[in-house]
Amino acid sequence: MKWKYHTPDGFGDLMPDQCEAKKHIESALRQLFVGAGYDEVHTPGFEFADVYAADEELGDLESMFKTFDPQGRILASRFDGTVGVARLAATKMSRRPLPLRLSYIEDMYRYKPAGESQLKEFTQAGVELIGSPEPTADGEIIAMAIQAALTCGISQIHVAVGQVDFFKSMLEEWELVGAAASELIRMIDRKEILAIETFCDRYKLSDGAKQVLNLLLESMGSYDQIEALESLINNKRGRRALQNLKEILDYLADRSMLQYVSLDLGMLQSLNYYTGMIFKGYTYALGTPLFSGGRYDQVTCNFGADWPATGFSLSVDEALIAVERQKQRPYDNRTKKLGVAYAAGCRKEALQRSAELRGQGFVVVDALESMSADEAKMWAKIQKLAKLYFIDNNMEDEQVITATAVESDQRTEEQDG
Repeated sequence: MKWKYHTPDGFGDLMPDQCEAKKHIESALRQLFVGAGYDEVHTPGFEFADVYAADEELGDLESMFKTFDPQGRILASRFDGTVGVARLAATKMSRRPLPLRLSYIEDMYRYKPAGESQLKEFTQAGVELIGSPEPTADGEIIAMAIQAALTCGISQIHVAVGQVDFFKSMLEEWELVGAAASELIRMIDRKEILAIETFCDRYKLSDGAKQVLNLLLESMGSYDQIEALESLINNKRGRRALQNLKEILDYLADRSMLQYVSLDLGMLQSLNYYTGMIFKGYTYALGTPLFSGGRYDQVTCNFGADWPATGFSLSVDEALIAVERQKQRPYDNRTKKLGVAYAAGCRKEALQRSAELRGQGFVVVDALESMSADEAKMWAKIQKLAKLYFIDNNMEDEQVITATAVESDQRTEEQDG
């Protein structure tokens, strides 16, 4: 019975202040998404496991919470926002004009790999732009991710942008497949420079290929990195990928967001899932990416549509952690609560006053019993009320006590003590 006092590992409670801050972030993000034309959708907390099993890149079934329905069919917890939205779009929105702009703010459930956040339940906010192959669509998604972070109250943001199709074109040109390709990807991901030099010698890669790999290992690149790579490659697919990056950077420059962005062409995770631009957003005091996304043109094919798509997701919980660690705390202005207390025989008038204040948009706490004016002041201190209205029919006007007066009384009492 001891477990009745605890929450499972990876699941947790939110105290009132934390809950209010999180809801502020969610509300601000929802306003941002809808304001940019992204209609909000909601997908079920459990899907048939077949949704994720349609392609091994859609989710790791071993990392999902699973159960059975009454018919014995396997259900999997909502693992990722993009997959559910792609299924919804391809099956129930197939007749709508493209592109579709969809958003969501939903809880996800998963076992995460060691080294990542150990939250097994977390809130993910994201947008998906489905039906456009244009680089401007990719640029819009990156811009939306940056705006989302700024909306959360995070100002120091760095976005690393990659292009998986460029690297795929290099593997083709160098005729690297299977284990050799996987080995090179792993070494680039870990920045194993000496091991890459040995690899190049073993597979007799040209000097040009070595130069390309050296450029891939550079971080903080921009237009100059693209120009340097263009001078080293000849295949059309690679040149198209670099041109795609140029156009994305041009778009972000037009939106005055280039200062947040740099190229990282050595970012090669999920090569089979993503088909073009990929990106990750970072901020200090947070050990994992705040947001990530990219182009995934093959996902909707699993659900009967063949639409290009791009999108991103942001962890609301990680954003809240970052805001607190950075001491930005944009939501310190908690909802101000007013209180209405009353003397004996004045409950009806007090309740009417509370209704009037709520009608004006205020948050109002009602006293549950009659009390004296001094007792009302003490009650206001305990409840941490910004203002107290005390109703007494024996007084000409209601007595209004502001938070400043309450705090002043409290300090006087502490000094007297």
